[in-house]
Amino acid sequence: MAVNLNLVTSVPAGTKYFRITAPHFRSGNMRQHRAVVNGRGAFTNPHGARYNHANVTTVYLSETVEACLAERMFYFHREIIEAMEALHLNASLLPSFQKPSVLWEIEFSAPITNVLDLSQTNASAVSVFPSLVLNPARDYQHLRDRRGNIQVAGYQGLRAPSARSTQGGHIVVLFNGQSNNVSRITPYSVEFGLITPAPNLTHFANHATEALAYTAGAVRMPSGGPGGTLYQNWTKVAFNH
Repeated sequence: MAVNLNLVTSVPAGTKYFRITAPHFRSGNMRQHRAVVNGRGAFTNPHGARYNHANVTTVYLSETVEACLAERMFYFHREIIEAMEALHLNASLLPSFQKPSVLWEIEFSAPITNVLDLSQTNASAVSVFPSLVLNPARDYQHLRDRRGNIQVAGYQGLRAPSARSTQGGHIVVLFNGQSNNVSRITPYSVEFGLITPAPNLTHFANHATEALAYTAGAVRMPSGGPGGTLYQNWTKVAFNH
């Protein structure tokens, strides 16, 4: 397989992309902020992620704030569920049902070309099962393996529909670190929280007595974010489970 120019798109310079990390990436040193897109987070994740095995440099971005929040909410939700599952096995501590994070708004200096447009229409052309591209249930071994073949063919990344966002949107997966390609990067404080299925937004607070909403959580950016004051108060964020 080689790069098929009929299937490529690009990540333009000067276009805003979004990523969420742990708070420790936000420091007084702006140079350190560029590490947000060095791809080492995915590299050091022992479980890998949706489009990478462990020990593989990968930068995950979203094209919209909404898709970014939904993608992260899916994983935050899964982390808490796995922690609940572990309680009866080793009496481990249950993590907080609210978690601080940082939302980054990122612009690149130079475009990244030869990015595979992994739409459901194009998926079969690179031997990716279209049904798994949009299936949110898990990070599939098939997608990880096919990413390796796509990279070997010469593509610099891929653009795929967000499987977790209920509002559509896309994620961008870059195969090389981009720390030296950042023209602008802006951090925003964001908090994630779990909620109950109650009609009104009600925070999930007791795993022993309360039901958990399995397809939604809540976020807030107390100081505002890329959308202005849209998420300044706790706001419900739905996601595909």
